[in-house]
Amino acid sequence: MKDDDPAILLARFALVLVASWAAGSLVQRVRLPRITGHIFAGIACGPHVAGVATERLASMLTSLDVVCLAVIGVAAGAELRASELRKNPRPTLVMTLAISTLSFLFVLLSVVLLLGPTSIAMLRGLSTWHAVAVGSLAGTLAIARSPASAIAVLHEMRGKGPFCSHVMAVTIVKDVLVVVAFALNMEAVALSGLAFHPYDVAYSAADGTAGGLGRSAARSAFALMRPFAVVAASAACGVLAGVGLFGPALKPARQRPTLSRVLRPAYVLVIASGLYATSASCGLEALLICMLAGATAANRRHDSGERERDALELAVRGLMPINNLVFFTSVGCGLRVPAVVDYGLVAAAMTVARTGALMVACRLGCVLVGAPAAHKEVMWQGFVTQAGVALGLIRTMERKFPGWGEDLGSLMVACVVVNLLIGPPLFRNAIVAVGESGVAGGGGGGATAGVGARSGAGGAPVGIAGEV
Repeated sequence: MKDDDPAILLARFALVLVASWAAGSLVQRVRLPRITGHIFAGIACGPHVAGVATERLASMLTSLDVVCLAVIGVAAGAELRASELRKNPRPTLVMTLAISTLSFLFVLLSVVLLLGPTSIAMLRGLSTWHAVAVGSLAGTLAIARSPASAIAVLHEMRGKGPFCSHVMAVTIVKDVLVVVAFALNMEAVALSGLAFHPYDVAYSAADGTAGGLGRSAARSAFALMRPFAVVAASAACGVLAGVGLFGPALKPARQRPTLSRVLRPAYVLVIASGLYATSASCGLEALLICMLAGATAANRRHDSGERERDALELAVRGLMPINNLVFFTSVGCGLRVPAVVDYGLVAAAMTVARTGALMVACRLGCVLVGAPAAHKEVMWQGFVTQAGVALGLIRTMERKFPGWGEDLGSLMVACVVVNLLIGPPLFRNAIVAVGESGVAGGGGGGATAGVGARSGAGGAPVGIAGEV
């Protein structure tokens, strides 16, 4: 039988997923998130290492990204609690602005001034504007954080209090912001018309990209407004989808509630993936639409709104284990290991720049909002981890800019993996340091949870993507 025989591919697929599931369980024993194990298992089984997952199988796994990213988007959006955010928005907005601005600037400057064509292969022989374009995309990705991993750490540590609530609120708002900002950034880079040799990526004026800026005043105005129009249309579609598609399916079922609990995850999966695929084919920002659909469905204000939120939470929570298994294993299998090795030092430098930005931004934000002194020293540790949203944006960028986008994607995935390794332990340390851990020997903390940290039994915060 040949390697591309369906039976062989299916057997390899099953073997890779079993190995990834085992790796996820193993890394949990050393206090790392399961998705770290999934990524490493994917790398080990991938075509560049053991070869269990061939190039064709890796491509098949990647084709499942539409479904996985759709669920990740809905899960991240559904974590937003608008009613809680409205009670005291200033601390969340100030911290979000500080972290987002400085993370973008530090990473952009590290690419343009410190790294540039001397260290990043895709920029060799190119102009400063090429470095600015690449740096702007990298800087925007640096804003992203992982709501799912934050929820997992809070659950494990039984974190509860003002610090934990503030971190979750900023995390969720920041990830909604980064999806919008990255969509605008990608459109701006496409409009710039920069050709990345030897990739020879060219965009036609018919696509509203390169060449469209200098043809006429009307066409230039249209080209400049197009990214904003795409984001606005995507936002409107996301809100409508949250009300029209998810809303009816989440209404309390007076008859056959058990059957409803079984069917809802399947309904969310089908609708979310269909929404993602349809919006992507129409040129809209699919991840943004899914996030806003989840946020809208989770924050509808009517008599049965709370029960609908619970129904959505249960549905997506049931999907997340297998969703994360497939998606992060796919990320590992598709990782171009030689490129990551080549960019190892660059990724380390960019990680240092991002971490420095977090330290400065969080200290500044704490001063501006009058946060307790204990928070100033450790606040930055709550925002290091990156995962699903960042990886989803990287995949989107690779599709939009074939060639050089894939090289930049490998570099950014290397950064994400580093942050995924160091982030959870740092967040655990921060929770203990401020005394909001409910684990025996981990510090006290009887503060009341607020924005973003909903409490379950025993004071443990619960959330949608808690498997991660």
